[in-house]
Amino acid sequence: PHRNPDKGMLPPKLARMIINFLSSELVQKTDKKLLDPFCGTGTLLIEGLELGWQVFGSDLSREAITQSGENLRWFTQKFSLPETYALACLDAVHIDTKSTGGKVTAIVTEPFLGKQQPKPDQLAGMFKGLEKQYLGILKKWTTVLENGGEVVLVTPLVEVGKRQYDLSKIIDKSREFGYSTVSYTHLTLPTKR
Repeated sequence: PHRNPDKGMLPPKLARMIINFLSSELVQKTDKKLLDPFCGTGTLLIEGLELGWQVFGSDLSREAITQSGENLRWFTQKFSLPETYALACLDAVHIDTKSTGGKVTAIVTEPFLGKQQPKPDQLAGMFKGLEKQYLGILKKWTTVLENGGEVVLVTPLVEVGKRQYDLSKIIDKSREFGYSTVSYTHLTLPTKR
């Protein structure tokens, strides 16, 4: 029922592809919880529900949470699925196990990607700010991600002439928080022994 082209729309097919980056070990678990801390209108959550995940979504926007809730209710009713979802209006850095109902198996998200159509002279500053934001949330997410849990994170890449702006540095820096790299923007929190 709700789509928001002004905020950006993740097509369902792309949402499914992003979730499919998760390892088969996680996908085959029976009791699994997926978190999208930038859920918008809930496209990733809907795809997660369809794949048998319990899902939790959050967003800073109260309107997005309302719309996501209406989309999830519509989807579960239309396809007679159990309502195994929860939503909260939260900043991604304030998510904790109390708000998610315990540890989550996976975090799959397309976070804020920066200002739409920035001027070339704004890109360096924008990417520096995004790097700081992403590292802050990755650090916080280690407190809600279960041991062996995974993160699939969409990140922006902009090319202007021969100059490329991206967030590839967060991969190496995320190791400081205990993540290991599976592939670019797919991180795993190792199982503690």
